[in-house]
Amino acid sequence: MSHGMQIGRAAHGRLVRRGERACRVLVLCGVSLVIAADARGQSTVTLYGIIDTSVEITNTGTHTTIRMDSGSQIGTQYGLKGSEAIGAGYAIEFQLENGFSGANGAAANAADAFSRQAWIGLAGPFGSLRFGLQHSPLYNVVACRLDAFCVASMASGFNNFLTIVPRAANSIRYDSPLFRGWSFQSMVSLRDPASAAANGIGGYHLAFEYDDGGPLQTEGGYQWVHNPGTSPTRALFYGLSYGFGGLRLYAAIEHATSAATLARNDMGVSARYELTAFDALSLGYTYLDDTTAAHNDADQFGAEYQHYLSKRTFLYIDGGYLRNRRAAKFTLNGAVVAGVPVDYPGAPVRGIQFGIEHHF
Repeated sequence: MSHGMQIGRAAHGRLVRRGERACRVLVLCGVSLVIAADARGQSTVTLYGIIDTSVEITNTGTHTTIRMDSGSQIGTQYGLKGSEAIGAGYAIEFQLENGFSGANGAAANAADAFSRQAWIGLAGPFGSLRFGLQHSPLYNVVACRLDAFCVASMASGFNNFLTIVPRAANSIRYDSPLFRGWSFQSMVSLRDPASAAANGIGGYHLAFEYDDGGPLQTEGGYQWVHNPGTSPTRALFYGLSYGFGGLRLYAAIEHATSAATLARNDMGVSARYELTAFDALSLGYTYLDDTTAAHNDADQFGAEYQHYLSKRTFLYIDGGYLRNRRAAKFTLNGAVVAGVPVDYPGAPVRGIQFGIEHHF
């Protein structure tokens, strides 16, 4: 081999090695950029849902109804929720949720793509700020702490008597961060642009709660809701609970008014006892004091037994006995299930449900 050929091969080898080093640098730079971009724009999307189906037997005064229900404990639903980290502890969040019947597959509202929730918002150290169709603070913060039944099922007198508005469209909601066990939530709903009375506020929703992980929990809230053509409904709620061992005791009250057509106080006490790691028994009593001239009072006894098959699935039996006074027409409702109407004013109502609830 000539001396010139040796020099040429050596030079070629140096060029190859330099090219390899340059490629490695480019690859490392590309990977770093991808990692940096991913760290800033990390996102997650979760598909979730609940199926709650039961068989109900209810006597409403003079006859008995047997039917299948969907949403006795909680609304049967499916949805998507997600978040995207945008840096410095902030994230963009969204949730799309639709209700449907587990008994026949029908949509809760055929006119809506997402009848329960459809919102987008920003979360960070300041708390969270959301815009769109969403649950009211009293529905998903306060209600589940007012009684042992989570203000759901026919066993809950509060579920049958309360005036809580569960959600509102065109709403702006703020949730504060937790501070020494305290948190605060507020929401204002704007009237639908398609409404004849589009200008103005449709409702105010305020709530607070205290839970530092100890035995005492307390919560309260206020709602002012105005539907065009009707008088505003105002409702004030307060409740507290105390737990020790496997037992938690609840006490709560609501005061609701709307012009001369609605004026009442609802008061309830209840208890939930964890019999085993898989079984729980709840008992409760609720009294409705109608303070209008009609004095259409009512009260209810309720009981519920739950048996957990897994962390995501449980069986339940709910029962309720509701006594209407004078011309009262209250009945036993499910969480999103309208109860069977009474056969006559003042009729007593007795009912029982057997059901299963699964979360995915």
